[in-house]
Amino acid sequence: MGLFRHLFKQLPGVLLFILYVAAAKLGLALAFQHTSVSPVWPPTGIALCGLLLLGIPYWPVVWLGAFVANEWFTPTGLWISSGIATGNMLEAVVGTALLARLCPARKYFDRPENVGFFILVCGVATMVSASVGTLSLYLGKTMAWADLPTLWFTWWVGDAGGALVLVPWVFSLREALRRHWSWPEIAEGITLLAVSVWLCGVTFGAPASLDLAFLHIPVFVWASVRFLQWGGASLVAVVSTLAIHGTLTGIGQYPIAEENKALLMLQIFIIVSAATSQFLAALISERKQHIEKLTRSEQDLRDSDERFRQLAGNIREVFYILEAASGRILYLSPAFEQIWRVSREQVSQNPERVLESIHPEDKEFWLASREKQSRGEPSSTEYRILLPNGGVSWIWDRTFPVRDEEGNAFRVAGIAEDVTLRKEVDAELRLKAEELARANRELEHFASVASHDLKAPLRTVSSFVRLLKKSYEDQLDSQANEYIEFAVDGCRRMDELIEALLRNARIGGKVMEWRSISLENAVRSALHDLEAQIAESGASITFDDLPEVLGDDTQFREVFQNLFSNALKYRSQEPPRIVVSAHRRENEWILSVEDNGIGIAPESRQNIFCNFVRLRTQEGVEGSGIGLATCKKVIEERGGRIWVEPAKKKGSVFSFTVPDVFGRNGLRKVKGGEGEWALRETSQTNDKVVESGQGICEILIVEDNPADSNVIEILLKREQFPFRIHEVPDGEQALCFLRRVGKYNSAPIPSLVFLDLNLPKMDGLTVLKEIKADPNLRNIPVIVLSGSAREEDIRAVYDQAASCYMHKPRDLNGYRDMLSYVHKFWIERAPLSGELIEAGRGRHGPA
Repeated sequence: MGLFRHLFKQLPGVLLFILYVAAAKLGLALAFQHTSVSPVWPPTGIALCGLLLLGIPYWPVVWLGAFVANEWFTPTGLWISSGIATGNMLEAVVGTALLARLCPARKYFDRPENVGFFILVCGVATMVSASVGTLSLYLGKTMAWADLPTLWFTWWVGDAGGALVLVPWVFSLREALRRHWSWPEIAEGITLLAVSVWLCGVTFGAPASLDLAFLHIPVFVWASVRFLQWGGASLVAVVSTLAIHGTLTGIGQYPIAEENKALLMLQIFIIVSAATSQFLAALISERKQHIEKLTRSEQDLRDSDERFRQLAGNIREVFYILEAASGRILYLSPAFEQIWRVSREQVSQNPERVLESIHPEDKEFWLASREKQSRGEPSSTEYRILLPNGGVSWIWDRTFPVRDEEGNAFRVAGIAEDVTLRKEVDAELRLKAEELARANRELEHFASVASHDLKAPLRTVSSFVRLLKKSYEDQLDSQANEYIEFAVDGCRRMDELIEALLRNARIGGKVMEWRSISLENAVRSALHDLEAQIAESGASITFDDLPEVLGDDTQFREVFQNLFSNALKYRSQEPPRIVVSAHRRENEWILSVEDNGIGIAPESRQNIFCNFVRLRTQEGVEGSGIGLATCKKVIEERGGRIWVEPAKKKGSVFSFTVPDVFGRNGLRKVKGGEGEWALRETSQTNDKVVESGQGICEILIVEDNPADSNVIEILLKREQFPFRIHEVPDGEQALCFLRRVGKYNSAPIPSLVFLDLNLPKMDGLTVLKEIKADPNLRNIPVIVLSGSAREEDIRAVYDQAASCYMHKPRDLNGYRDMLSYVHKFWIERAPLSGELIEAGRGRHGPA
């Protein structure tokens, strides 16, 4: 099996050898001037095809074929045969190497320039064989020096003709075999062949009375145009064969008595015909390819245009395209008629109809946005339009410049959306929010007043009952004194209930002051408050390492105090054992308080966190029924959740979640006072970056509320990005920092600015105007943070080219989501180089 596989691998080389020797015998049969020099030499084409298809490593086959042919068919001797074989081999190797360099991917005949390269290579490579072969004959003393030019020319023409006729035909044959031929094409090909054979009979098969060789030119053109490379090459091969036969018989267009000269003239005619046919076929092929590509492009363009019109015609928003300089409308989608209630034809005839429809109070603002568009700047605008029926609609209009290759805006694409319904919903929501805020204030005021008014008579009752006991204790029997104790205890529990209600009502009624707290300290404070109950019950309370979170330490202390108190109240016969643990899951901490108490029935777990719900499992257990409801309110206010489930062996496990704003490997508090933080990086490379100051992102926070700036700083540090925070409390100091004035003369260039709107001394909008008007500062991205959601404020901020407007969230989750977006986009994806900002300062900027 291995032998057959080896023989099969050698089959291409064997076939090449056989074809070369057979073609050499045919060529040497036409050697009239010298036994080794023929004006018709097809082996050159066979050798070149072989190395082009099989590769240059097959050069020994060519050498061996040439050597055998010369040694067998000519009496020249071993040395002369070896020299001629070497020249034939070098001819094929040089031609293959040059074509591989000039025409990669074997595309020798697909373009006119490649055909030109092929003809040039054939001319150069065949000179090698002609030179080496004639020199070998001269050194072998089988030819005279005077005959060398004639023999060299004969050799060169014969080799060049063999290459130009056979190679194009072989390479185009592969494409012809792959092509699907229709019956009309087959009939046309047969007709073409018949015409060609008839013409050969006229021009080369009869005595020449007229020079009629030019009659073949239309046939060559016909074959090249209709059948491209294969048609032209095949017809040239047929004509060449018939013409050689006619010439050798002494008739045809070259009836010269000396056969060698006649064949030379015929070969020159064949070479010119072959080159012309291949050039013409390449031109037609390239033109067809261009036409097909153009047709596909036109079809793609039509399909794209159809898809665009289908999209633009079926969306509710108005899509339009304008000329950047003149503002002329180039396209307006059908949705315009539904929103503006005006036909597009009317707008095309009178473009001023759009301006006329703008609300008078918004025209100046609308014109200013159009001015930005003409400068190639993107814009986002909200304005009102007047409808023909007298109504008013709100429009949100966004535009984007379309730039040419040089970066100049030559068109403007825009989307206009009817946001009237959204405006109405926003107005209703703002009204509801104001009503809710007013109701909360009234509720808080009511709770405070109710607490005072309820406690006043309660204090009176309690005081006089105590006074009664003190004054008449000796005169009353034990039962009366017991009744008095009941009354005093009831007043005390009523006072505690009122206080619990008031604390519960106050949770969430105010904007929270976010700061870092240690849950471990909150647990210790709760244990200190319950020290007497713990000692009385003999309880054992342990806790693991607990994390640091953002929140209010008093409220978290109250959460743990309520959970511990419940565990101590509802205990079993065994001494209470309470375990506090914490583990991290994704971006939150889960805190658990597990006890070994009496447990909670499944039907009670659903409503245990509601107000005034108490477990009726033990008599004599005091409580208001508000503690767990308070825990739920505190936890949910911070974006967490709380639940209860049975312990594995005995008791209950109360668990709640707290957002992890510091990350697994992020911030840890260090000694030196509250608010001092250190950035701990896990990567040695990042340590070097932070220590050396390279790659640091400088961030300026302009905020007069320390709580807001503190939460921004802590949450940014959670992103584990190397940066430095700089804070200023008012607008004037912000400009001094940016301009490096006074105590800020060595301030760094900020890569990002967080700017509050409501600032003392100089408001944020004025600061923003100063930044964007200053050529040394305008490149710095500015993110405006404001508690206002009014459209007027948002519009004014974007008019001053702010990078982003963000509404201050009310809770921690909102802050975390907002700053996560800031980090991902403005710091990771769209950072502004400090060098670019420094370049914006120019040489006139402060040092």
